[in-house]
Amino acid sequence: MTKARRFSFFVMLIVVTGFFTLRWISGSTEPTRDEAPDLVYKRVWLEKVPDSPTDYAHGLYLLSTPSAGVFQRSSAFDYHLELFRHDLDKNKLKVTFPQTNKTAQVIITIKKCDDLPPFDLCLTLSENPWNGPKKYYGFFETDDESKAVSDAQRSLLTRFVEEPR
Repeated sequence: MTKARRFSFFVMLIVVTGFFTLRWISGSTEPTRDEAPDLVYKRVWLEKVPDSPTDYAHGLYLLSTPSAGVFQRSSAFDYHLELFRHDLDKNKLKVTFPQTNKTAQVIITIKKCDDLPPFDLCLTLSENPWNGPKKYYGFFETDDESKAVSDAQRSLLTRFVEEPR
């Protein structure tokens, strides 16, 4: 083997080793698999965890039967919500707001994520027909959701009771 050929082989070996080392360090290069769109049902979806009782947060909740849902923006003291009817076909959510007769079609994507602990699911909307965020967080296991909601309510109530008047 000539020096040039050995050098080329050595460089190629370094490049291949580097590639696999980086892949190993950064984890899998495969994108996170989408979860089933029907996971959108019977879950509380929140944009964030409120820091205080007066903090506003957007929420979303959908039922499969009846085909209804609610968008809301609320704090512990102030609620704004709007009910809607919907039709989910695969990942296409068709929404109708009866009050205004406004309609929209939204593409939803649900993935496992750890962007905002303790949540482990992310719901992404192609657009938000209620002018809220396009990303919401929820729980894969409904038992985790029940515990987290209960803990959050208790925490906010405790802070409210302890606030100076």
